Amino acid sequence: MGKGYLYAGSWLDETGRSGGGIRVFKQNETDGTLECVAVYREDIAAGYICITKDKKYLYVVDEVKRKPEHIETDGRIYAFAINRADGTLKEINHISSCGVFPNYLAATGDNKLLFGINYGSEDIVVRSRLNKDGAFVLENIWEESSMFSVRLQADGGLGEICGMNIFSGEPSRFFAWFQAAPHPHCIGIDPSDKMLLVADRGCDEIITCNYKKEDGKFKNFHKVTTKRGIGPRNCVFHPYLPYVYIVGEVKPYVLVFSYDAETAKLEPVEEYLTVEKELVYTGENVFFDCAHPSDIRIHPDGKTLYVANRGPDTVTCFTIREKDGGLEGMQQIHTAGKWPWSLAMDAGGKYMYVGNKSSDNITVFSMEEGKIPVFTGEYTDVSRTVCLQFLPLDETE
Repeated sequence: MGKGYLYAGSWLDETGRSGGGIRVFKQNETDGTLECVAVYREDIAAGYICITKDKKYLYVVDEVKRKPEHIETDGRIYAFAINRADGTLKEINHISSCGVFPNYLAATGDNKLLFGINYGSEDIVVRSRLNKDGAFVLENIWEESSMFSVRLQADGGLGEICGMNIFSGEPSRFFAWFQAAPHPHCIGIDPSDKMLLVADRGCDEIITCNYKKEDGKFKNFHKVTTKRGIGPRNCVFHPYLPYVYIVGEVKPYVLVFSYDAETAKLEPVEEYLTVEKELVYTGENVFFDCAHPSDIRIHPDGKTLYVANRGPDTVTCFTIREKDGGLEGMQQIHTAGKWPWSLAMDAGGKYMYVGNKSSDNITVFSMEEGKIPVFTGEYTDVSRTVCLQFLPLDETE
């Protein structure tokens, strides 16, 4: 059997200058436990981690947000080469994301292009202006959000940004804190490397498009508007069926779509609650008492879908119907932690790892008996974990 490594991205501590970075854990295959073997760049807010399909390179966003004591506001992306013998990393370079708060990445299978998004800031600038009637009024200006493409170099390093699309959708404002401006939260690429999908939490929209392989420019845009207040957050493509699954964050739903990668068009299949019932908001204080899904993953065999629910601190498990991509048989397990932010599974689907941000740990689950995770009782302490990615490696590498 092969060996594997788990990469955990952590946000910065309260000082905003340390405590973040990437932690590399070696997996013990006999019980799924983790051993930390290396830590990198504790000075960055390491958010989403992207590992290339050939297992050679790792990319991570530095989720810089505006701080009163910081002048800089642009986020950054870091490139690392992976030592496939022991899972350790060597930094190659980094570039600006040309935007605020980058928080998702996706690489093409040929290692030619890297796609990312800038979520933008939930802060605003207020200015005075004259309206059409000649009266002075206040105007709120939100920092822009965007999707971009980066040309990758032969050594895995980051080249220049070669494509950019600025989002300008109409914000939903169902929950104003999260939905007062366009806020794209993820970018995914289908298994054939032809279609991109962006989940815009702020506008209750799902944007799809194709791209030009020769220059990374975006083309052929399409848009699907969800029910108001869904707040699309993350997506996962089925490994071999033409379906994509998108989880909402403001309301706890999974949306299922069939897709055509050539035309970048979606067709709705069904939507499913990730908890027993949806809690209706009555005010800001009740927001964090509700279920707010974070991550969504599919078992390596393509038969089971998992959603992490912050609030009730559960993982919801669905069986995927092969005939139409629909979901059934919802079961929930507790994460044994607080505020689960990220899920990861090893290559064989034997173990699941849950990154619990508020309890500062990773919990380990066995999936040997069926596909419903069973808590092993094992915890690994990691502060402010917001992304987990598993890398399987062969003994010969």
